Amino acid sequence: MKNVILLEEDEFKGLLNKVDAILNAVTNEQQVASNTNQWLDTHEACKFLNVTSRSMLSYRVQNLVPWSQFGGKIKYNKADLENLLTKNYVKAKKP
Repeated sequence: MKNVILLEEDEFKGLLNKVDAILNAVTNEQQVASNTNQWLDTHEACKFLNVTSRSMLSYRVQNLVPWSQFGGKIKYNKADLENLLTKNYVKAKKP
């Protein structure tokens, strides 16, 4: 036997709003987690920073960009590259 639950329209809308809020919170949390754990290979990192592979090698040799190596593969954490850009951001001067 199935039970039927009756709700007033306002209660139902309130319940939907709460479900939407939970869904948005979970979605945002997943996006943050995926962005902080995203590793890029050299080609992807170069594309992200809009630099050549030679420039990326130079930055790596000079320890200007953080990187990781495993099994001969070089990887860059996307969050680290974003932080690098933010750290070196220069605001425009007011005229």
